[in-house]
Amino acid sequence: MKKLFLASLAVALFAGMAMAQPADVSSPVVVTVPVGGVFQMTLGAAAIDYLPLLPGDFDNSQFLDITVRSNWKNNTWVLQVHQNELLTDAAITEVIPSVNFTHTSTGGLGVHADAAPTEFVTGTATTFYTCDATERKNVGSPTTITQQYQLAAPVDQAAGTYTNTLTYTLHAIP
Repeated sequence: MKKLFLASLAVALFAGMAMAQPADVSSPVVVTVPVGGVFQMTLGAAAIDYLPLLPGDFDNSQFLDITVRSNWKNNTWVLQVHQNELLTDAAITEVIPSVNFTHTSTGGLGVHADAAPTEFVTGTATTFYTCDATERKNVGSPTTITQQYQLAAPVDQAAGTYTNTLTYTLHAIP
């Protein structure tokens, strides 16, 4: 009987010890990670310099790469360009008409509004490329659009150095 009592006591002690252990406790921890927005445009050159042309010459040898990076997956982006003024000589008396200075673009998966030669518009930004849905979030693999310039010097063009400024804009459409 003593053995049975001791055995019962041992079982009771072990059971009591098991019951005396603390229960598992859990608490959630919220993790917040803000990821900044990337919306960048990089131009491959700061200036386009033509070799001298003669009246009546045509040159389509000038290119500009425009690289876009974005992680705004719900925003379509567009590339726009305008010329601030016509190609004008230093004396500001002669110009090369817009019809003689055009552009086309290639690259990317989206829509090229300038697939055919398109005049540079003065003063108003016009869209020449609209991204494809897959290009909206392209940070790891940026989109590069190559714009080619076509310049025809009119047959009666006066001698001089003609300049203007092209302004490129990257615009998001929510």
